[in-house]
Amino acid sequence: MLQGKEQFFKIFIALAIGLATYFVATLAFNAVQSELLGLIALLVTLWTNEALPLGVVSLLPIVLFPAFGILNTKATTVNYAHPIIYLFLGGFLLAIAVEKTKLHIHIAHKLLALFPSTPRGIIFSLAITSGLLSSILSNEYRGTKSYSSQSKSYSRAR
Repeated sequence: MLQGKEQFFKIFIALAIGLATYFVATLAFNAVQSELLGLIALLVTLWTNEALPLGVVSLLPIVLFPAFGILNTKATTVNYAHPIIYLFLGGFLLAIAVEKTKLHIHIAHKLLALFPSTPRGIIFSLAITSGLLSSILSNEYRGTKSYSSQSKSYSRAR
């Protein structure tokens, strides 16, 4: 029960900070800008004090911005579908799959078996692994960035 009370208190604090920010912002900004600042304060507080899971807080702008008339749903969600977001999502899903299947342990055992089990052999196997992974990941990022810039220039030309 203490967990529920603590979470309720954190949400209450976030709402209070959001409202306080809104009222202070009305002194210097117009209504829409003040609402935006209040919502940003609310979301940042919910995120930092972990009152709600990060995934929930990250999706709240999709509901809150149109509800308060700050942005329409299309303008709010356009950045959720950026190609880089999908690149990160794919990387995270691969990492989770590798961890769940314990593939990383299998690869580590195979790599360590290739080299002598001396300190020098272990360090050499780690250096080879990091070099290979960094060259693959670096090229993947460059390829994605190049593809992204090419698609932008193509869409501007049309």
